[in-house]
Amino acid sequence: MVLHWTKQCFWSVLDWPEIVAYICVCILYGIDYQVYFCVALLRHLQHDIIYQHSSRNLLPFLKVCLEI
Repeated sequence: MVLHWTKQCFWSVLDWPEIVAYICVCILYGIDYQVYFCVALLRHLQHDIIYQHSSRNLLPFLKVCLEI
């Protein structure tokens, strides 16, 4: 899912100003910041991911995150 998000530059996940900031940070500071950004996003969703995994609803949850 993270690979899908990064291929789309988080187009369906983030608002436009956040996408611009993400791209600028990756260009200015290197590819390492793309990894940091993905880790931060997953940590932000950590409790929701654990809950959805325990209810066996993780994949649909992550796909909904793509559509938001």
